[in-house]
Amino acid sequence: MAGRILTPLDNDKRIEERLARMKRKLDAQEPLAVCSLFHGGGVLDRAIHAGLARSGIDTFVRIGIEVEDQYLDASLRNNPMLWRDTSFAICADVRDVQRGSGTPECDLVVAGIPCTGASRAGKAKNKLNSAEQHPSAGSLFIDFLDFVRFSNPVVAIVENVPDYQTSTSMEVIRSVLKSLGYRLFECILDGAVFGAFENRSRMALVAYTEGAFEPLRLDQITPLRTKERSLKDLIDAVPETDESWKCYDYLGRKEERDIASGKGFRRQLLTPEATSCGCIGRGYAKARSTEPFIRHPRNPALSRLLTVSEHARVKTIPVEIVEGVSNTTAHEILGQSVIYTAFEAIAAVVGKLITKLHRTATPAGVMAA
Repeated sequence: MAGRILTPLDNDKRIEERLARMKRKLDAQEPLAVCSLFHGGGVLDRAIHAGLARSGIDTFVRIGIEVEDQYLDASLRNNPMLWRDTSFAICADVRDVQRGSGTPECDLVVAGIPCTGASRAGKAKNKLNSAEQHPSAGSLFIDFLDFVRFSNPVVAIVENVPDYQTSTSMEVIRSVLKSLGYRLFECILDGAVFGAFENRSRMALVAYTEGAFEPLRLDQITPLRTKERSLKDLIDAVPETDESWKCYDYLGRKEERDIASGKGFRRQLLTPEATSCGCIGRGYAKARSTEPFIRHPRNPALSRLLTVSEHARVKTIPVEIVEGVSNTTAHEILGQSVIYTAFEAIAAVVGKLITKLHRTATPAGVMAA
C-alpha cells in the first residue's frame, strides 16, 4: 500500500490563522491567551499584562511552565489576574513538557530565558566560553522556539541580559523566528530610564507578525513613572536595634583581599542619600560581597540587606507578588526578575499599536460577524 506524505501548514497559512485568531478575540473582547515559559513568580507576565491592559487588552496565562514549585505557587496565589480556570500551570523542567500538535494555540509567548550561562557572572563562575555550554540553561532557547512553533502566537516577548544579544542562541532565535514569519524588534531597557532605583539593564526582544501592528520603534517606549530622588524614599522604618543589622566582617576582609590583588570587587554600602543601587541578584539573601547593603545610621561597623519590600521597590515590582514566601525565596524571585515598569512600558506600546490597527481594520459602527 502506498505511503502518504504529511506536510505541515505553510507559513502563510499559519500567519493568516494567528492574525485571524487575534482579530476574532479583539472583536469579541475576549482575553488573549499567553504561553508563559520560565514563569518564575510571574513578574514579567504581570508587567506584560499591565502594559496591555492600558489599551484595554486583557490577557491570561493559558500555559505557565516553571520548574520551581515555590515560585509557581506564589504566582498562582498572588497574581489572580493572570490565571483562569482554563489555565495549565505546569511545575516541571520545560525540556520535559510535551509539545506538538496538541499544544494549545496562544496569542503571545512570554519568556525570560534563564541567563545563567549568558551573564558575565555566570560565565565566570561556571568557566564557560559561551552561554550554550551551560549544562542546564544552555539549550533552553530551543524549547522556547518549539513553543513558538506549536502555539503559533501573534507576538513573542523575550527578556535576558544584554550580553545575550551577541550569543549564538540569539542568532538562532533570530533566524528561526524570521523563518516563521515574524518581524523582530530588539532593544536594551535601562532600568533607571524607566523609573527604577536599581541600575539593571535587560535585553528585550519583541517578535511580531507583520499585519498585527505597525513597526515598533524605540522612541515610542516612554517611562511610566519617575525615579525616586534618593533611597530614603524607598526604605522601610527598620529600628536601629533590629537584628538585621550585622557586622559582616568577612565581607570587609574579602574586600581588602580583592583590593590587594588588584580585583575590582567592592562592597556597596548605601546611605539614605544614595541616588541608585547596583544589581541585586537571585542569591541576594546569601549576603554577597558586591551587592547593595544599607549602612547603619550610627554604627559604621554595621549594615543590613534590603528588606524584601525594599528589594521589590528598587525594581518597581508590586511587593504583593512575593507575599507568603520566605525571605530567601522572595529575594530569589525578585533577584532574577526584570524591572517591572520597563516591560510594562514596552507592552503598553504593543497594546497601543495593536488597538490602533484593529480600530482601523474595523470601521466604527460595523459589528464583527
